[in-house]
Amino acid sequence: MKVHNPNNLPTIPIADLLPSQGDLKDLTETNYKKLKNVIEQRGFSVPVYVWEDDKGIKHLLDGHQRRQVLTTEGWTEPIPYLKIPAKDLQEAMARLLEITSQYATITQEGIDEFIGKYELNEAEVYESTSFDALGNYGDAEEVDVVRPNLDTSQSGVTGELNNSWKGDSVGYSALHKWVARHLGKPSKCEACGDTSERKYEWANLSRQYKRDLKDWKRMCTPCHRAYDNSMDIA
Repeated sequence: MKVHNPNNLPTIPIADLLPSQGDLKDLTETNYKKLKNVIEQRGFSVPVYVWEDDKGIKHLLDGHQRRQVLTTEGWTEPIPYLKIPAKDLQEAMARLLEITSQYATITQEGIDEFIGKYELNEAEVYESTSFDALGNYGDAEEVDVVRPNLDTSQSGVTGELNNSWKGDSVGYSALHKWVARHLGKPSKCEACGDTSERKYEWANLSRQYKRDLKDWKRMCTPCHRAYDNSMDIA
């Protein structure tokens, strides 16, 4: 495991940190694997927060899931930490709750737009992150929901008959999933004819991002970027 410590913070072996969270959080097997993969691929780069009592014992306030992964995988490299001030254990535990609280909620549309804005790899994002409010990432239109005035003996209803249908207001990522479901996974660039690229994408020609299947074209990543850049200049 590679440890990143660009600010030269103090470091400590993970075994010397006293966990304080108890059963406050539950790390699922799926999220354990995600976190393990992130640490393996990117290293340990964010310091943990600790409170040091008058006996010199360092109580872990933030980073319990990472501690669990490090301990289970046998990674023993010292990790960087930051001290959090507190007058006693009670105040330190109050700080723990404040640190672990989620004061804002990540929405599906918000993460879709974020991925699109910074051209992140959608698959990699989904494989390395977890947000409680989203549950399983996905397109809301595909949820099996039946309108009250429909025959509920029918199987799940999707598309425009679904209560969650958002039309053209769907997020960036969800719209691309919709296109892929209807047109399939692209395997050839319609701009340059290339079939050797590892990745092909659906490019929106008008940049209006509507549910119009005639407005999408298969492109390799270089052609897609070049097309988008030409549209930005125009």
